Amino acid sequence: MTGAGETESMKTVRIREKIKKFLGDRPRNTAEILEHINSTMRHGTTSQQLGNVLSKDKDIVKVGY
Repeated sequence: MTGAGETESMKTVRIREKIKKFLGDRPRNTAEILEHINSTMRHGTTSQQLGNVLSKDKDIVKVGY
């Protein structure tokens, strides 16, 4: 049996993988990434959780402002 923390971390891993694949062809803004995640994943994510994933992943870099 897994705890809620483990389930959440797997969800974060899946979100992170989807983001990296989505960003593979060109840079995207946060709204585009959020829309993609929410339209392709069954449960989607919140903008706050997406911001946490984006800020903590060193492979994803911010471009423009």
